[in-house]
Amino acid sequence: MINLVTKRGTNEWKSGVYAIWAPEFSRASPRDIYYPDTGFYPANGTANGTDGQINIWRQQNKSWSFNPGFYFSGPLIKDRLFVYFNAETTKREGSEVLSGRFDLQNSAAAQTGWREYRFNQPRWTTKIDWNITDDHLLEFTGIQDRTTSEAGRSDFYYPTLTHNTKPRTITTTDDNARLYVAKYTGYLTDALTVSALYGRQKITHNNSLPTGYDPTCPRISVPSTAFHRAPGFVYNTCQVSASNTLPVTQNEESTKGWRLDVSYVLGDHELRIGYEKQTAEAAQHTRIAGGELWTYSRTGNANTNTPNPNANISTVVGSPASGGGLGAQGYYVTRTVVAANSDPGVEQTSQYIEDRWQVTDNFLLSLGLRNEQFTNFDGLGRPYISQRNQLAPRIGFSWDMKGDASWKLFGNVGRYYLATPNQAAIRGASASLNTTEYFTYTGVDPRTGAPTGLNRIPLISASTTICPGTQAISSNAECGSAPDPKTTTAKDIKSHYQDEYIIGVENAFSDSFAWGAKFTYRDLKSAIDDICGDLLRSKCLNANPGETNTFVFREANGTYTEITVTAEQMGFPKLKRKYYALDLFAEHPFSNKWYGKVEYTFSKNWGNTEGQLASDLDTGAGGQADVGRTQDWDLWQLMVGSNGLLPNHRKHQLKAFGYYEWSQQWRTGATLIAASGRPRNCTSHFPVDSAALYNGAAYWFCGRSGSGTAPGTPGYVAPSADYRISPRGSYGEAPWSVQLNLNVAYTPNWADGKLTLQADIINVLNRQTAGTYNPRYENGAAADRRNTPNRFFGQELQISEPRYLRLTARYDF
Repeated sequence: MINLVTKRGTNEWKSGVYAIWAPEFSRASPRDIYYPDTGFYPANGTANGTDGQINIWRQQNKSWSFNPGFYFSGPLIKDRLFVYFNAETTKREGSEVLSGRFDLQNSAAAQTGWREYRFNQPRWTTKIDWNITDDHLLEFTGIQDRTTSEAGRSDFYYPTLTHNTKPRTITTTDDNARLYVAKYTGYLTDALTVSALYGRQKITHNNSLPTGYDPTCPRISVPSTAFHRAPGFVYNTCQVSASNTLPVTQNEESTKGWRLDVSYVLGDHELRIGYEKQTAEAAQHTRIAGGELWTYSRTGNANTNTPNPNANISTVVGSPASGGGLGAQGYYVTRTVVAANSDPGVEQTSQYIEDRWQVTDNFLLSLGLRNEQFTNFDGLGRPYISQRNQLAPRIGFSWDMKGDASWKLFGNVGRYYLATPNQAAIRGASASLNTTEYFTYTGVDPRTGAPTGLNRIPLISASTTICPGTQAISSNAECGSAPDPKTTTAKDIKSHYQDEYIIGVENAFSDSFAWGAKFTYRDLKSAIDDICGDLLRSKCLNANPGETNTFVFREANGTYTEITVTAEQMGFPKLKRKYYALDLFAEHPFSNKWYGKVEYTFSKNWGNTEGQLASDLDTGAGGQADVGRTQDWDLWQLMVGSNGLLPNHRKHQLKAFGYYEWSQQWRTGATLIAASGRPRNCTSHFPVDSAALYNGAAYWFCGRSGSGTAPGTPGYVAPSADYRISPRGSYGEAPWSVQLNLNVAYTPNWADGKLTLQADIINVLNRQTAGTYNPRYENGAAADRRNTPNRFFGQELQISEPRYLRLTARYDF
């Protein structure tokens, strides 16, 4: 639920204009990003010697923004009809380097390594209030929020730190959201009030294909190290896009909903009942640029330049040598195809009853009960999740302890449910496609970079991850056909919900000082995620992780079979996510020319899952993009060591802000925001290799994992001496983030107080602090899936924005 608050018109006409400018000349240069010192890749002037060397040069990553706007409000009919309107736009232009120093110059990354962009974000809000009578009111709210962009990508050359002035490709986007809400309120009697609300929202996308896009050109991925590239070939690319989600048709989302509330005052009780319904629909039809991605690789050890053509690529895929061609030297290539084809939806309804009981003049008790129902529809409009009778009690109180509002004690206990978002159906309950095939090759097309002389590498073991009738592998059985909705989700699945407990106190100690404290505790009781395993016939199905689930499977003869599996059988621990926080504040209300407030939070966030998003998957490309499903519960091996501090844990957070009025015309202010760092992780491969495991080094172990095979078997490599289990959040923490902002405002008397000129310096100290670090100790590619150190392990990510100046002018008529 979103609570929307806007201004509204009154009987007095008011208007104003404003402009906010952040000039480019005032923006400090972002600091460069360097390869971490891993100890495995000492600098030697080649692409393999990266330790401590510059990775991404960012000295010319500059931008400016300009935000003009205006507003007006007043009576269309005095005492009866009022209007408020505000419109503004934010324009932002800039440039940045995206490619890395050691990207091959003929790679897509280098050929599109320089980006020049411009954004325009027009938005408006209007609010109309009609007092039909003193007892009957109508409200209308309209909002538009639109973002258009144009970005050109061209070659960037690290030897000279220059770029082409003519872009290879230009992309444009247009994301347009409109929201309309109408509300009626009727005071039918002194005791009875009725309100009804209806709203609609639609978000459309008009995202162009990049100029120069050729659908016959596949995507090409070639490692920067020469070990993986067969000599005598040039691995070019003619594909200008690196996207996996180019639109086949334009995506869109729409939401509509209504609610009815009735309130009746009976003595000391205000009784409220209500009903609401909301429906959200989406359309996503995308595919990978060029229809496929060819990824070149080689079996062996790239660090020692030792190929191993007879090594199996995995326990399902044979060796490159078995495929012939350049496979005799260990070279091979994979073909990946990705597509989404879905029109999912979700319907939410709820009913509530509440009694706001004024027990005494000083004590208010709120007793409530909410019942919610969720239904999720797959890409073909068929229900695949249906949840009913979800009772959520709420109890709250507020006690004016002395009767003079100087002391207030308050508290709340409640249960809160969350529906599964539409995004979860796109890959989990629709006709999605995500497959990989393995080949050897004898040549490379000089224009497209696609392999020639292909020969399929034999599969050496049967697996349900192989798409029927093909040799394409899909770990989640995403083979392009929509699954039976009965077979995608556990029976009687429970919703994602948590319990919350709050107790707090506030004290107005004097006219010039107030303080308060609040303690919050939250406990996630149930979640929905996909779980995978042999007991589920190697499928990934929607379930309540960490609990017993019953699944339905469709047999070849058309009949259905039910299978019940416990968390213990799956090897999963009980789900856990907990949070507590102690919030303190001290405030000096405005008097004696100054105002100030300090807020401090001491908190802990821990468990073995975040819920609908895994934010610790970011290794530099942004992490998980879709909300609703994570990889946490895909394999029991991923949960070993998963219990610990979660990514959003910050033990200490401090915010202090205030201002001083030197005169009627001059005011200065400051804001200090500080927080301790997020927990760091070190992840590697699981101790034992298996066909069921993912290639990525995403397991809660740290160090070089060895071959993962039994000692004495062919190709056995022992793990490093420091290889160990590394529980979540146990690898230290990121540094404190500290941001100091200063401002000065001038409201000249000669403008009768209507003009305000203000300057803000954001991040005065120019602290550019990493928010997190790349946690992958080993590479995750199929070619060197184990025991190869990751040259990016420990690289800084999510570095805070550098210092900049913001100038504001505002005139209120």
